[in-house]
Amino acid sequence: MFEKMKDMTFKQKLGYFWEYYRGYVYGAILLIVFIAYLINTIFINPPRKTYASIALLGTPMASASISGLGDEMTKAVVEDPKKFEVVPLNFFNTQDVLTNDAGSQKFWALVAAHEIDLIVCNVPTFENLQTGNGAFLDLSTVLSSEYLAENKDKLKIMKASDGSSKDIPYAIDVTGNKFLKQFNFPSEKFCIGIVKNSVREEQTLKLLKYFLK
Repeated sequence: MFEKMKDMTFKQKLGYFWEYYRGYVYGAILLIVFIAYLINTIFINPPRKTYASIALLGTPMASASISGLGDEMTKAVVEDPKKFEVVPLNFFNTQDVLTNDAGSQKFWALVAAHEIDLIVCNVPTFENLQTGNGAFLDLSTVLSSEYLAENKDKLKIMKASDGSSKDIPYAIDVTGNKFLKQFNFPSEKFCIGIVKNSVREEQTLKLLKYFLK
């Protein structure tokens, strides 16, 4: 190669090099871009981890409202919003979760993977999820008896999912909640509860209390 290039002009050498080695040049550029992407993603600007997640069932909210809801909750409860975020998951049609195979599978797959911590839904949906699947956590295990007594009119009580006759508070009424109304939340009766298998207990409880304050 060097023998051929010895008697060439600079322009000819450049053309010769490009003709035979542009594939290597492209490969090197792609490799550099890929390495830069990895460095940026892993070390400089890694994606934020989930602080807690909340599923909104049967809430015909615009994407901008859903995004704004997540941003506002992140600002309010997350100590380090650069590393963690509150993730809202919108299931527009409740019937998809309850009856549609694809929608139901997606919802329960997220629950099984511990990717849903809180659920906001209307009262019939809450009753369906609890009766059919025992989806919600007994709130008396995470909220004080004083708090439960002060808010007894808002509690959604059902019989224990273990089949006993004990009355258990599984959710709290958030109808007319000022925070949710900012984001054009539906005006019908809605309640909020903690998913039974949530693994982010401290974060989830903090988010729940933010809703209820």
